[in-house]
Amino acid sequence: MKLFVLLIFALLTLQAHTIPLKCQFRIESKTDYECFIDSLEIHSKDNRNITQVTGAHASGKTNDNVNGIRALHANIEFFPRGLEKFFKNLEYIHIWQSNLSEITGDDLRAFRRLKKFDVFDNDIEEIEDDLFDYTPNLEFISLASNEIWRVENGTFDGLKSLKKLDFDKNVCYEGDDDEEKLEDLIDEIEEKCVNFVKKGSEDDDSDEDSKENVDDEENSSFRIGGSGILIIFMGIFWGL
Repeated sequence: MKLFVLLIFALLTLQAHTIPLKCQFRIESKTDYECFIDSLEIHSKDNRNITQVTGAHASGKTNDNVNGIRALHANIEFFPRGLEKFFKNLEYIHIWQSNLSEITGDDLRAFRRLKKFDVFDNDIEEIEDDLFDYTPNLEFISLASNEIWRVENGTFDGLKSLKKLDFDKNVCYEGDDDEEKLEDLIDEIEEKCVNFVKKGSEDDDSDEDSKENVDDEENSSFRIGGSGILIIFMGIFWGL
């Protein structure tokens, strides 16, 4: 009986930590055959392992022909794990407007063939320096329109094939990167974002400084007011 209960518990636990992925498989061009994510929700780091992929392939196509993943208006707060078990030849990943809150180097570890990585208009706040350590062949990156306020130094080092980087409309950088050379853009991003202090963070002492300024002003006013009262009192005294 105990064994049966443990087995049921194990099955329920396994089911709770696995997620099926439903794809709309479609031919995007002569060279691109992608899985458009039709149904996927990920709200926990502990519950994002893809264990099943469903969807009807185009005639003559299989998972081995899929070279791209695309999601739009999904609910993917954390990057799905296990995609490489089903799609071994991914060259591009596009996740747009899907509430993605973070992305790490471990998330991209399995995708060494990746050429395009686009996470436009999500909720990412920080970029660590190992994000692209396992994707040296990237040619295009878009991190635009997120909430990024910190980028670690050296994040884009080693990307020798990179041709285009979109980073505009973030907290630490709001510029128009279409007008800058790639090298200059990376330098400016690192200059503005490596030591950027987010308002309201532990390193933000602007509120404390404001409070100190207010206290100084109040103390100054008190000293001035006190001196004025003393002068008036002395005048009255001598007048007597």
